[in-house]
This record gives sequence, structure tokens and C-alpha cells, in this order.
Amino acid sequence: MPQILAWECPRTKKLFTSEAKYRNHLRKLARDSLVAKRRQKIVDSRLEIFKTMRETCKNAEEIEQFVKDNVKVFWAHGLHQSAFHKNDEIPEDLVCHSYKITATHRDSVSNSHHCPMSGGVTNWGGEKKDAPKGYPGFQGRVEFKFSHDTPGFSSDMWKNTGLETGSGGGGSKGGGYEIFMFDADWPAWQEDHDKKLAEWQERMQQAKAKYDAEYPAKKEAWEKDVMERILRGELQSAPKYEDQWNTKFSFPTFSYPKFEIKV
Repeated sequence: MPQILAWECPRTKKLFTSEAKYRNHLRKLARDSLVAKRRQKIVDSRLEIFKTMRETCKNAEEIEQFVKDNVKVFWAHGLHQSAFHKNDEIPEDLVCHSYKITATHRDSVSNSHHCPMSGGVTNWGGEKKDAPKGYPGFQGRVEFKFSHDTPGFSSDMWKNTGLETGSGGGGSKGGGYEIFMFDADWPAWQEDHDKKLAEWQERMQQAKAKYDAEYPAKKEAWEKDVMERILRGELQSAPKYEDQWNTKFSFPTFSYPKFEIKV
């Protein structure tokens, strides 16, 4: 009887009549397994990485750099949440070309769909009477561009990261969405802001003290000048001091810094 020689893959149970094809099959399985393990490692660590971003980034530039440095983590996060792209590979040469947030701070950012990650609650349409209708934070727009086509919805990669997106859409290699960032999710940024606010308050107090110290001398000099002008016949009566000098002290203003990332 003729002898049939075949090689069976121990993992897939697939049969090969060619040893070369069998060996190629095993090498492909090994490569796929290595890629899968690398990706799973990223997926398993992504939430902790996002937490590190929120706890350490204290300004726009640091967030921009964090997104660029960890673009594969955000990409894997998006794939993990997609029903159709869960097993897609992460491009080895993936690059984030740009990530820009333009937003302004508000005392109350809507929590209809999003809320602070720790202790926050959503409240669609204010239906929950005993729940807040918003939280302090930033609201605006985010735009980003990658080196590769984004799989599925590009908004998936930002879900539950602290960089929450709303209405908008994605293109072939990027997208643009409404963005929500709650103060409570960014303690390092909040600490930096509080520090800058305290510095502004100190400057304001110093400026007011300087004004208070200079006011009597300025008024006295003005009164002396007015009397001399009256004696010379240049003035019939003394105008009010406030009409001649800007006695309303102009305090340095403190504006909440815009959260803007530029590449």
C-alpha cells in the first residue's frame, strides 16, 4: 500500500503534505502569538496608563506629549472596544501627527453622557432630581491626525480615558469631536491651576498695597497743582479729584487658561 506522509499542526489540527508549508505555518502561528501577547499586554495595562496621564499631566503640552508617546495604547483601547476590529493588528510604525484641544473652562459642563470618573454620575436631561446637572471642567473641540487609517469609530480610543468625546466624526486618518474634561479627573492640572491662582492673588494684593501707598501723595500733588492754577486764573473752581485722576484701581486680571494643544 502506498504510504501517505503528512504533518499535523498541534494547535490548529491542520494537515500539510509539504514539510516546508508546515514549517511556514508554524512560524506564522508563532508570529501571530507574539503579536497577540504584545497587544494583550497593552490592553491589560491601558487603564493604569490612562490613570497615570490624568494624575501627572498638569498642562496642555504634557497631555499632547502623553498622547503621542502612548498612541499605541489609545489605539489598542479603541480596538478593544470595537466588535468588528477587536483582533486587528496595531501598526508597528503608528504615529500621532497632531492632537489639538481647543476648549474653555466652565463652572458646569454637561453630564448628560459623561461625568467625572470617580464619584461622578450622569444625568440625562436632568431627570435625576437629586443629582447634579453638570460638573466643573473644560468643554470644546478636539482634532487629531494619525499616520494610519483609524479602525472603526475613532472616538472609541478616547472613551473612559478622561478625554471624553461627544458629537463629531472621524476621517480616514483622524477626526474631530466635541470634548469634555472634568476638573475632578485631572488632580495635577487642578493643583497647578490653584498654584497659579494663588500667585495671581498675591500679585493683586501687592499691586493694591502699592496703590494705597501712592494714592495720598498723588492726591496731594493734584490739589497743589489745582490751587496754583486757580491763583493764576487758569481755573475758576476746583474740579473733583476723581475727574482728573484715574482713582479706580485696575487690578491684574486672572483668566482661566484655555486648554489648548498645538503641534
